[in-house]
Amino acid sequence: MTKTYYLLLLLLLTLNGIFAQDYEFGKISEEELALKNHKLDSSAVASVLYEKQNSTIEYKDGLGFVLVTYIQKRVKIFDEKGFGYGVAKVYLYTGGTDEENLSSLRGYTYNLEDGKIKESKLSRDAIFKNDESRYWKSQTFTFPDIKEGSIIEYKYTITSPYVSNIQTVNIQKEVPVDFIEATYEFPEYYYFKPVVKGYLDIGLKTSSGSESVNYMNKQRSGGTSAYDQVRTSYQSGKIDYLVNISSISLTDIPSMKDEPFVNNIDNYRASLDYELSYIKYPNSSIESYSTTWEDVTKKIYEDPDFGTELKKTGYFEDEIDQLINQTSNVKDKMALVFEFVKNKMSWNGVYGYTCNDGVRNAYKDNTGNVAEINLMFTAMLQYSGIEAYPVLVSTRSNGIPLFPTREGFNYVITAAVVGEDVILLDATSKYSKPNLLPTRALNWNGRLIKKGGESLKVDLAPHTISNEMVFMNVELNDDGSVKGKVRGQYLDYNAYNYRVKNDQKSKDDLIKSIEDRYLGVEIDEYEVKNQYDVNKPLIEQYSFYKENAYDQIADKIYVSPLFFFTQLENPFKLEKREFPIDFSYPHKEKYAINIAIPEGYKVESLPESTKLVLPDGIGSFSYMAGTSTGNLQLSVELEISSAIVPSLYYDSIKQYFSKIIEKESEKVVLSQS
Repeated sequence: MTKTYYLLLLLLLTLNGIFAQDYEFGKISEEELALKNHKLDSSAVASVLYEKQNSTIEYKDGLGFVLVTYIQKRVKIFDEKGFGYGVAKVYLYTGGTDEENLSSLRGYTYNLEDGKIKESKLSRDAIFKNDESRYWKSQTFTFPDIKEGSIIEYKYTITSPYVSNIQTVNIQKEVPVDFIEATYEFPEYYYFKPVVKGYLDIGLKTSSGSESVNYMNKQRSGGTSAYDQVRTSYQSGKIDYLVNISSISLTDIPSMKDEPFVNNIDNYRASLDYELSYIKYPNSSIESYSTTWEDVTKKIYEDPDFGTELKKTGYFEDEIDQLINQTSNVKDKMALVFEFVKNKMSWNGVYGYTCNDGVRNAYKDNTGNVAEINLMFTAMLQYSGIEAYPVLVSTRSNGIPLFPTREGFNYVITAAVVGEDVILLDATSKYSKPNLLPTRALNWNGRLIKKGGESLKVDLAPHTISNEMVFMNVELNDDGSVKGKVRGQYLDYNAYNYRVKNDQKSKDDLIKSIEDRYLGVEIDEYEVKNQYDVNKPLIEQYSFYKENAYDQIADKIYVSPLFFFTQLENPFKLEKREFPIDFSYPHKEKYAINIAIPEGYKVESLPESTKLVLPDGIGSFSYMAGTSTGNLQLSVELEISSAIVPSLYYDSIKQYFSKIIEKESEKVVLSQS
């Protein structure tokens, strides 16, 4: 019994030692600095040793209830690739007369030099302030003396008059997290709803406590006549209220790195947010803050920099009249106005659904942000007698909003209704077409706003298959090299991506990009057609030469008939994937390859023809090889017919690509006749 007791006591003391690691600010240990790699992920370039967030709604004299958020963070840098973690950025909301305030900022870099801890303080000169937009400012901290092995640590407090602006706790990051904790304390008058994202069990705990507010009222009496002296009295009191407390505490959180075919990995990383549902003060009615997308879009429509700008006219009519008088066909009118705006206006790269300088100034200067260009375009279509509406969008980089907020959108496009068709357009890109939006805008759903703010959900995902067709003629040389010609034809998004990626590139740069993609291939006679004509297929053609392109053993030739177009690596490597596979758009690749059989040789064996079909028609693959009059002919088709594939099909998709790689690696065998 006594032995068991002492064993339990020893175990408890050991566990206390493990969990009693000192996270007090500034208490950095030599052991932490001496770490060479992460205990659970040796490939990690950095790790978060400790992160803490406390968000409380407190009563302050003269201000009332305010949101106070305390942040502390300690980061270990293992590799020079992790030097980016030596820069931290904080966003602060500003809403006119009131704004959030950052205070009590302290930061240090720690290094181990000659067995001693050296600390370098974050200086004021390394703090940079910036206006991000009308509603957001930022402060960026650049830490000094960053090296492999450094630890940076910082803390600060944000005081906000906007009690609903709870900072999201991003639990899962690109690097491992050793320990993260967060606490929220909200008075009973404020009801918040937790919003949990991701696939981790975060173990949210709730409890309650109590607080009180001491107040003092000043009252004046008297002064009703010249003989009645004014008297001042003070009355003090105290109000007790309950506090709802919630908290999380997690250890050893694995990193979640970006994966192929993910629109935005941040949509799936574990995080915790809070949405203000309502406020109920004593002896007062409920003030609801839970909003719907209808509420949000109505407020946006009423914003002077949105709705008012959309209604403005008197600056484009003369030019538009000249265009629309050329035809009575509605689609032709739409196309003429669309091309006019794309050619006249240059997008300045600024996102947002509200105008900065206004549509009139943008029109005069031939440049503007997203809202100025597309609200102007929408107004022009409406003037032309076409039913048109703005559509609010969250770009891929902005993520998918979890609940209705104005910040859920950061972009606006145009919808034209022609007959039964709703046609989506974006005039910020000169390479876009009707129903072919820039890929940045392909992010699930948008909200079409009608007059007055009524809105409808709009599917942004493309449904037309974008084709790519490659024709290749190949000759085998006696020395193991090959030469030939390639002609590629690209349509829709395949053409769009080429045009955007290669905009204004020289011929030499275009050749280099192909040679970099297909190592060992020499390109000549390069030509591209219709690069700037979006209404025609883009055609790319060139001749090529490659050494050591096939194997010759004794009297036999072994050749991979797809040559440098062979897919060598499966992009899907995870054993399990819980988030959707986002291909951006449906696409189809077709290869038609003709190989001249060298004189004196015949086909001994060909890869067997194959057809693969994915479940529920989401994709297919076919491979057919044959011969015809001295030529080896190969036809390969790969199709993915859905832009977004649910994660339940992940195993099928992974196996599908594995079988494609296996098939494409098979060789044709030629023997001397």
